[in-house]
Order: sequence, then C-alpha cells, then structure tokens
Amino acid sequence: MHLISSGGTVGRGGGPQALAILSQPPKTINQYLRVTIQGEVMEQDFGLPAMALRTLETYTTSVLKVDLSRPTEVKDTWRALMDEMSEVSRTHYRSIVFQDDRFVDYFRAATPETELGRLNLGSRPQKRKAGGVETLRAIPWVFAWTQTRLHLPVWLGLGSALGHTISDAEKITVLREMYREWPFLRSFFDLIQMVLAKADPRISSYYDEKLVLDAGHREFGVELRKLLQETVENVLDVSEQKALLDKDPVQQRALNNRREWLNPLNLVQVEALKRLREQARQGVEVDPNERKGLADALIISMKGLSSGLQNTG
Repeated sequence: MHLISSGGTVGRGGGPQALAILSQPPKTINQYLRVTIQGEVMEQDFGLPAMALRTLETYTTSVLKVDLSRPTEVKDTWRALMDEMSEVSRTHYRSIVFQDDRFVDYFRAATPETELGRLNLGSRPQKRKAGGVETLRAIPWVFAWTQTRLHLPVWLGLGSALGHTISDAEKITVLREMYREWPFLRSFFDLIQMVLAKADPRISSYYDEKLVLDAGHREFGVELRKLLQETVENVLDVSEQKALLDKDPVQQRALNNRREWLNPLNLVQVEALKRLREQARQGVEVDPNERKGLADALIISMKGLSSGLQNTG
C-alpha cells in the first residue's frame, strides 16, 4: 500500500491527486493507495456529494491507469543528474535561508509572518519555540510567502540547479529527455510552473516598498526577485515553452482571470499591515474600533488570498 499527500502546497509535497498518483515510482501503487488529505483542501474535494464523487473517481481512475501502464525505466544518467542538481539546489537554498544574516529580518518585515497569529490556522501553534526561521512550522512558513506572492519556499535553489545544468550542452539534453519521458520529473516541473505562474514580483516589491524600513533589506528583496525571474527563465528553457503553462492553457487562463481579483486584496493587506505596525511602533493609544477594523481587514485579505491562490500551507 502506497501513501501520498493530496492537495496542499507544492512546497510541502502537495499537488493535484491524479498528477501525484501518475508520477509515483514504478511498482509502488500495486492496486492499492492510502491518501492523506490536507486540511486546506478537505472542503473543496469533499465538501459536496458531487465533489466527493468526482474526487473518488479521480483516485480510482488514476490507480487503474498506473496499474495498466508500462512503468518508465529510470536511467542511471537521470539519477546521477538529479543527485547533482539536488546538491547545487540545497547548497544555494541554505546559503540564503540559513547563512545570509539579512534573511530572517527581511522575512519578518516583508511578510505578514508576525501577524499570522490573528488567523486561525488550526490547533497547532505558529512556532514550536522561540528562535529564528528554523523554529517556524511548515504551514505558516509557506503561508507567509504565499501572501506576498513571492512563493519563495517552492522555487528557491531550483533556478541555480537548472542554471548549472543548462550551462552544459550534454546535461541540458539529458534533462530535456527526462522532462519528456519521466512522469515524475514532468509532474515536478508542471507543479513548479503552476506556482511560478501565481508569483508576482510587482506585488512582492510593493510589500517591500511599504513595509521594509531598512534599505539593505529592501535590496535583499530585489536580489530574491532576480532569482525568481532567473528560475522562471530556466524552467521555460528546460520545458521549451515561451510562457508558463503554455502546455496547460486551461489552467493558464484560469490563473490569468483570477489575478485581477487578487491584486486588490494584496493592496488592502499591505495598507492594514503598515498601519498596524506604525501604531505598534509609536506606542500610542489607538481607538479600539479602528484597530479592530484594521485587524479584520488583514484577516479577510489573508483568507481571500488563500482561497484565490490555493496551495497556501
């Protein structure tokens, strides 16, 4: 019996049910499947009888398709390249998240991480204990970056790994072969594309402009957005597309249509965060009704963006 996690953020291994099942390693499904449903997608997958039926049909169809399909042989050259890319990605990720002194302060200032306690994310606390970013639980860690539309936990390190591979003509040929023939890698890139299509550097820079007071930290944000753009370009190079999700026009159109409704929520959230933080810094007594109004606006914007973007925690 094989276990997968259904739904939830791509940064923590979540994704569409069918894509997750069809991309599993050979001989791991074997007619049976055990599924863990992420809380954030419980309602959308099982909230109504018709939704529940469709979800169960998706599981059943995918399991049958895996059992009836000939498994893809994973070549040694593919494994070797994946190991090499993994090491490059890990090294770059840790150099920014754990070794750059600016990271934690920027994260606290540029995202609503410190205000997430206002939103009920479940029974588990926002942090395990006092400390830096390593003490933060996975859900608010991803959630905070999603709110600012940077989605950093999903792509950070990937651009460097792809850039390392693209610079070598032989390796990029192998990687494109892997993308075409290996369901696991193809599903990985498809999920990454979906999240990258939801990212918006302009929105992220607006958070920095209004909320990040230190000039050095604002420059750090510029550096992160450059890395995001490099990642997008490298993903398009490997998948041989002109724009993200060109091979999935239905989802591409859906995200484009949704974007104009999401942007105003980000603007409201930034303004609420700015006013609440200014009040806290000034230490003056504030009208309780005004503060409650700002807190309500913040919570509503968080919930609206979470619903619109999905893959949030």
